[in-house]
Amino acid sequence: MPEPITKDGKMMVESLAEIPGELHQAIINEFKTGVLKEMVESRVNHQKIAQHNHSNTFKSVEGLGRLRMSVDPWHFHNYGQRYGYDCWKDKGFLKDVEKVHPELKAKCGGTKIQVGYNGENKRSSQKYNL
Repeated sequence: MPEPITKDGKMMVESLAEIPGELHQAIINEFKTGVLKEMVESRVNHQKIAQHNHSNTFKSVEGLGRLRMSVDPWHFHNYGQRYGYDCWKDKGFLKDVEKVHPELKAKCGGTKIQVGYNGENKRSSQKYNL
């Protein structure tokens, strides 16, 4: 078998047969499954989700509740297959996901309009004589 061609210190190969043993098998497995490709695409998608979540404010939906986070489909199914899809109903699991991936959290407000309430102080300091 001919030696791999090197150019600027990088290995150049003309066919898969020239790639050394373990790396050769890893490349073939990746071509078969594409798992790493999907994982890299999900990381890029996480960055897009983070930009969207931080630039927008969402409103909760009456009867459904607030938007807690936006999750990439690859991560949703990865965690679902690993722990069972009921994990997404567990509040403790959701807290852990938010700790590991804080970029997925969404800013979400309520559904009702409250006039004269800015959310900073629970009680008004003004006294009214009625």
